[in-house]
Amino acid sequence: MRKLSLTDIKKVIKHLIDENTDIKFVDHVEVNQPAPFCYVEVANTVPKNTKTMFVTVYNLHLRLVSKSANSSIQHDNNIQQIEEAFTNRLILPDTLDAFNQTDTSIVADYIDPKTNERNAVIGLSLTVAYGFKTKN
Repeated sequence: MRKLSLTDIKKVIKHLIDENTDIKFVDHVEVNQPAPFCYVEVANTVPKNTKTMFVTVYNLHLRLVSKSANSSIQHDNNIQQIEEAFTNRLILPDTLDAFNQTDTSIVADYIDPKTNERNAVIGLSLTVAYGFKTKN
C-alpha cells in the first residue's frame, strides 16, 4: 500500500499554484530569490485511521514572500490568489484521494525586518485516504 509522499505533495501543490496564480512556486529558496514566490512546508502528519480506511492528515504551511512595498495591497492580492487556487481540488497520484482539503487560515503575516519583504504563512490541511482495511 502506497502512502502520499512529501514529494507528491510538493508536486501537486506546485501544479495547482502554477496553473492558477502568477506566483512562482519554488522547492528551494535561493539567496536573493526574486519575489513573489511561495513554497510549502509540512508542519506535521497525523494518522487518523477509521474503522474501514487508512487515513493521514497532512498539515501544511504554504509560505508566501511578496515584494517589499509601502502598501500591503499587492501582498494581499498574492494571498488572495493562493487562497482562490486552493478552492480547486488537488489531484493526487494513483488511487490516493484527498477527501478533505481545508484552508486553515493565515497563520502569520509579517514584514521581514532584514529584507523588508512581506511574508504570509497560509495553513492547509489535507485528509488523505490511501487504502481500505480488509478482514482476514
